[in-house]
Amino acid sequence: MLCATRDRRTQVSAEAFDELHRRLEAIAPEIEVLSAQIRHLEEVEGLQREITHLREENQRLQHEWRKLLDEVARIAVLFGRQSP
Repeated sequence: MLCATRDRRTQVSAEAFDELHRRLEAIAPEIEVLSAQIRHLEEVEGLQREITHLREENQRLQHEWRKLLDEVARIAVLFGRQSP
């Protein structure tokens, strides 16, 4: 019998311990795949946040561009009214 280190009242047979170890080893590849998928999803989420930020920046720049075009048009009208 093996005794658990944290709880001396819990005793585990060597066979049960070996079975648990085999089960843990069996799911290790699945855990690795899930970990890789999680990392990929975190990267995707980061890219989605960056895309959102860039879209917002693009909209801000387009608004600023339209304002500048309006200002250029207004100035052109003013220059057109001046006689040489």
